[in-house]
Amino acid sequence: MIEKNMPFFIGENLEEVQITIDGDSYNSRHFNISIPNYCNFEKQPSYFKSVSVSSIEKLRDKNNSLKEHFAVTFQCQSCRKYIAIDYYSNFLETKINNYDFSFVSSHFPFEEDEERILENISPKFEKIYRQASKIESLGYDEFVKMSYRKALETLVKDTLINVLEEDEDKTINDSLGQNLSKMKDLEKDNHHLFTNSAQLASWIGNDGAHTKEKNPSLNVKNMKNAIYDFGSSIIRYKHDKDAKDYIEKNTKNKRDQK
Repeated sequence: MIEKNMPFFIGENLEEVQITIDGDSYNSRHFNISIPNYCNFEKQPSYFKSVSVSSIEKLRDKNNSLKEHFAVTFQCQSCRKYIAIDYYSNFLETKINNYDFSFVSSHFPFEEDEERILENISPKFEKIYRQASKIESLGYDEFVKMSYRKALETLVKDTLINVLEEDEDKTINDSLGQNLSKMKDLEKDNHHLFTNSAQLASWIGNDGAHTKEKNPSLNVKNMKNAIYDFGSSIIRYKHDKDAKDYIEKNTKNKRDQK
C-alpha cells in the first residue's frame, strides 16, 4: 500500500521488478521493488525505466533494527526526466522510504539571537509565522492574512503575559483588540512597544477573514512589515528591561555594601 505524499506512485497494484545488487564479499542481494508509475512533472501516469542502482547501506532504525538501504535512479519515458527513489529492506520485504517531497520554504525575518528572545517570550510564534509563510509560498492568498494574524495574536498575548506580567486567564480570554487596547494603556508608562504597528497588522488580518475588506490599500507585505516592527520593539524593550533590572539590582547591592 502506497502512503501519502509519495508523488511518483499512484494506485494499489504497483508493478514490481527484481533487482540485483552486489553486496559484501561479492555476495549478490536480490530485492523485489515497486517501480514508479506516475510522473509528477507532467501530472500524469507514466512508465519509468531503472537506470542505475546504488550500493547497499546498512543502517539501524530508532528501534535498533538493522535495515538495508539503497537508491534506484529511474527515467520517465515520457518527459525523460530522472528521479531517485530510496528503498529499505528488513530482510523480509522491501519498501519505499517515504520522503517529504514538499520543497516549499518558510521565512522568519528575525536573526538567530532575536529568535531565541522571541521563543522565550512566545514559544509558538515562530512556528505559526513559518506556517503562514508556507501558505503564502504555496499561493493560497485567501488564507495568508488570517494565518499571519494568528501569529500576531499569539505574540501579543504572550508578550502581555510573559513580558508585561498581565493576568494570564484574562489575556487569553480577551480578544486581540482588547489585548491591544490594554497594551496601549501600558504604553503610557513608556514601554515603547510598537502597538500601532500591531494594530495595523491586526486590521489587515481581520480583512483577510471577510469578503469585503475595510482596508483594501493594505496588503500582506504591509502586514509582515508591521509584525516585524512590533516584534523588534519587543526585543528592544526586553533588552532595555534586562538592563534596567541589572542596574537596579547592582545599585542596591552597592548601597547595601556601604
